[in-house]
Amino acid sequence: MNTHITADEARRLPNKTAPEAAYEGSGYYITLNVFHDLHCLDTSRQLIYYFLDSKWNSTYNPYTEYATPQDALLAFGGKDMNIVHVDHCIDGLRQSTMCNADITPNVFQWSEKVQEVRARATVVHECRNFEKIKQWAIAHHARTPFVGFGDGPELGLCGIDDDWECLYQDQESIGTGSIRFGE
Repeated sequence: MNTHITADEARRLPNKTAPEAAYEGSGYYITLNVFHDLHCLDTSRQLIYYFLDSKWNSTYNPYTEYATPQDALLAFGGKDMNIVHVDHCIDGLRQSTMCNADITPNVFQWSEKVQEVRARATVVHECRNFEKIKQWAIAHHARTPFVGFGDGPELGLCGIDDDWECLYQDQESIGTGSIRFGE
């Protein structure tokens, strides 16, 4: 879900972001990471199910039907269904998991039905209010697909070609947790 923020909010970001093409209410492009993570989960799910499809068998499979499994993926899902994109998605999900570090205790319980101790997946988690996050994103929805980028400067602290240490050089000017989206 592509969204936008104001120029003032964009200036406070640790990373620069590009302006939208001008229209009434336009701003600076962002996507909340939760929506990127959901996209990546869906892409990974599609990839797994693609190769589990019953059409594939010992004589009809990506290795014989296409030059490479990668070619099969591209034929199936286009540019988003390639191993570089899926690898990017898996790494993004790894980063989100580590960053958010849900420390909810997963428990183990005795099952009379199977006569052994099993992990219980239905445990209570303390979560953010996803509905409020979605409402914020809807209220800040940017034109999609992208109409184009604007003429203005990128705003924020660090650019794509800056050394990653740029993020740590001036943290006081942006403040820790100074911008909270959808909470």
